[in-house]
Amino acid sequence: MPFKKPKKEELSELKKRVVPFVSILEKSLSQKVNEADTRTIINDLLAEIFGYNKYFDITAEFMIKNSYADYVIIINDKKHMVIEAKPITTKLNNNHVKQAVDYAAHEGIKWAILTNAIDWKVYRVTLGNKIEYDLFFEFSLNDLSEREITDMYFLTKNSIEKEMLEDYWKYRQALNPPTLLQILLSDDIINRMRKELRTKSGYNVTSDEVMELLITQIIRPEFVRKSIERNEVNETNEEFVLPDFDKLTPMVKDAISYMIKVNSPVSSKEIKSHLLSLGHDFNSLSPVIGSLNSKFSNHFIKGKDSKYYFSDEAYNELSKCFKK
Repeated sequence: MPFKKPKKEELSELKKRVVPFVSILEKSLSQKVNEADTRTIINDLLAEIFGYNKYFDITAEFMIKNSYADYVIIINDKKHMVIEAKPITTKLNNNHVKQAVDYAAHEGIKWAILTNAIDWKVYRVTLGNKIEYDLFFEFSLNDLSEREITDMYFLTKNSIEKEMLEDYWKYRQALNPPTLLQILLSDDIINRMRKELRTKSGYNVTSDEVMELLITQIIRPEFVRKSIERNEVNETNEEFVLPDFDKLTPMVKDAISYMIKVNSPVSSKEIKSHLLSLGHDFNSLSPVIGSLNSKFSNHFIKGKDSKYYFSDEAYNELSKCFKK
């Protein structure tokens, strides 16, 4: 099903609604209005730009666990967003959003917004055993790009009622670079490339050769590193699914075997030395690390000391494979 984007007319109308407020925001900033006056402006922005009914959709000072959220957007008895407001002179930072995120998590709300009336930061809150949040997008009302106007549209009442913000999140997640990288380096894609290369050239190439070419010549190596480094955590809530062990290349299997035997975090230099001692011929360790990251996702972890290890769940399951 294709992602439904806002119409050009809707974006044009949204942009027009912003214009009258630009001078108000700039004057308020220059006069350093306080938090109470900033909230008055935010009330008007939510009504005049984003389309919420200020009497029925916007609940101010919403009580949550013995404290009060600045705003909660409630439509048809469903709580959609928590908004934390700061004075217009405040430079927003990550510390400010924690309160809104905690409020959202407590109420089972997936969206938390931090704003000082000019700058808006939109966070996606992941609800589970551990509260996590990601900055989805941000914009400034006094300096909007075309992309930001599109992002901004998904905060409007029309969008929220149609659950377009949720769809937008899923759409952007499907197209984010780590997801595409994992697909590109999957067994199925690598095998298809091998077949195409054999058809076109008449030569057989190995999976390792294709992987190394992709990582070192086609995909930027620094991006592969960043994709791997996103796993710098000590635990994961993601369920572990053991990949088809027979489809792993001998070099990857030997790397796993070494990590299982050592049973402690190992550096890339240590993995490389072990593979060379076994007679593997390769120019770069990137294909091996890339394959492990692709096959095991958040269960193949790079710690802050730049050493690699498997989650406990992955380690236990992989150990069984080498005992067979």
